[in-house]
Amino acid sequence: MQAQSHKKSDVFSRLDFLRVKKGLTWAQLAKRLAMDPSAFFHVKAGRRNLSDKALYRLAEAEKEAGIAPPEDMGRVVDEFTKSESRYHGQREVYKNWKAASELQIEMLEPLLASAKQCLRNADAMLAQIDQLDKSHPRNK
Repeated sequence: MQAQSHKKSDVFSRLDFLRVKKGLTWAQLAKRLAMDPSAFFHVKAGRRNLSDKALYRLAEAEKEAGIAPPEDMGRVVDEFTKSESRYHGQREVYKNWKAASELQIEMLEPLLASAKQCLRNADAMLAQIDQLDKSHPRNK
């Protein structure tokens, strides 16, 4: 989700201010914010916005540096928290689905083994019938 209410130049100004205040290079700031350094220049050029997750990390870094975040940062934090909550909820659903599937496989394995044994028995019976057919006087 992209944060549309932040002007790109404002975000870049925040990034640059934080970088200068902390005495970081662009590469160091990118590492601190878990971003690709080229993203900063895309923001500066107006080609993209930072995601709510990236804005959240920026706000956390500003807070640690003693810089007050923008007034609407509460909305970004709320949206980020909601999206993280949805992600973890979906992850739990998939973990439960996987566990249920594994349990079904465990339950079906004996049934599959039994079905394979039935097929082997049927093959053996058909082979005996073929032998009997070949040895029957009418088929000679």
